[in-house]
Amino acid sequence: MAGALGVRLGGENSYHGVTSFRAYMGDQTRELEPEDVERTAKLMFWVANALVILGTLALLGMEIR
Repeated sequence: MAGALGVRLGGENSYHGVTSFRAYMGDQTRELEPEDVERTAKLMFWVANALVILGTLALLGMEIR
């Protein structure tokens, strides 16, 4: 997702008051924006649907043979 959005995720984060470091993912070509949350949800929606369609077509193709 980081690569698809052109952002870098990870680094130092705080979870329930405990600071931890997570490996960086992606190359930062721009800053994170609040709109990235919606972009992420839309991308995940379309990718999931594409996989369902491709999986269904693959199963149907196997049954036809």
